[in-house]
Amino acid sequence: MKFLEKINEKLRKSYWMLGVGFLFVMAVSAARVKSHSHTAKLVVEIESLGANGGFLILERDVKRIIQNSFVEEVDGMDLKKVQLARMEKVLEEDAFVKHAEVWIDANNEVHIKVQQRQPIVRIIDNNGLNYYLDKEGNKIPTSKYATARVPVATGELPAFFREYQNSDNPLHDVLKLAVFLKKNEVLDAMISQISVGKSGDLVLTPEFGKTKIILGKADDLSEKFKKLIIFYKEAIPHEGWRKYKTINLKFANQVVCKRW
Repeated sequence: MKFLEKINEKLRKSYWMLGVGFLFVMAVSAARVKSHSHTAKLVVEIESLGANGGFLILERDVKRIIQNSFVEEVDGMDLKKVQLARMEKVLEEDAFVKHAEVWIDANNEVHIKVQQRQPIVRIIDNNGLNYYLDKEGNKIPTSKYATARVPVATGELPAFFREYQNSDNPLHDVLKLAVFLKKNEVLDAMISQISVGKSGDLVLTPEFGKTKIILGKADDLSEKFKKLIIFYKEAIPHEGWRKYKTINLKFANQVVCKRW
């Protein structure tokens, strides 16, 4: 009996070893097949800008950017030739793209996820050039697919240059104001236009009414808008919107108004 038990034990060990060996061979074979297989298709996902503008770049644009950067079609490409990091880099060089992530799934599908740059203000400069700025101050071209619903800045605005944030430039003040407005849902929805005067003063136009809000420079913004909100709550219910031509917030501790 002990002899038979020893034989059975050896057989079990042999079967176990054979099973492990079989699984190893299958894994190696699968890896070899995978390494010599090809991509199934290109799947593109673009995060929407939501209520502020939808899509400034479309799936076909993403695919075009990728195809223009590779000699052969990505669809059906040998997996060994797929350069995921290069695809991400190429996409992130596009003005509409803030971040790109590329990966290959178990079905050999190449997935591209794109995060768009978020416009916070639209600029129309002295030369009539039209573009957006994001919260980091990057220049974003206008899109033929959608218009971002953000405040429009006009007036004495010089041409864009990369170092404008390090200089005494009206664009910098506009950016500071737009970033501030974006952080407050009420103010962001309230202001539709920013006008820059020759002195550099910022004048705001609300979505409703014809009253102009004279802000001055983009400093002490919290204090200036605090005064504006208090004025709206206390004075406007009694006087109404139409009586005031301008509301001036430039002066410390006071709001100076001019009637029509």
